[in-house]
Amino acid sequence: MCYMQVYILTITLNFLLMWQVFWDKLLLQRYLVVIQVFLLVKCLFQAARDYDVVLLLASSDCASDSSCSEGQLTLSALINRSLIYLQHGDYSNALSDLLSAAKLSPRDKTIYQTLGVCYHKLALYILNPSFIVVFVVAAAAC
Repeated sequence: MCYMQVYILTITLNFLLMWQVFWDKLLLQRYLVVIQVFLLVKCLFQAARDYDVVLLLASSDCASDSSCSEGQLTLSALINRSLIYLQHGDYSNALSDLLSAAKLSPRDKTIYQTLGVCYHKLALYILNPSFIVVFVVAAAAC
């Protein structure tokens, strides 16, 4: 391959990568709108399914950092999906999402309050009484 062909191939690949990033953000916005429609018409199962897609699309290098927009999106999707699971009575999945959200935002009191509801519904505090002390200390640190 000559230099010019490599140069054109490099430019083409860069363009395709930029288009992919744009397409992912466009697709992400589409799913967020669809989720809002599902929530309005009380189709909670479909909204939870689309939150799965949003979490997959938002999983970038920045998703573990709550200070960037994708991290905020991941945090919001985890919290909202856990609330949908709570409404359905699926406390173990809600607990899993809330624990992930607590890792992203360790000072959010609402997450710890909702975690307490999940632990109460699952009666996990009965199996592990030391959890109450850890939970109170973590919530007081907020």
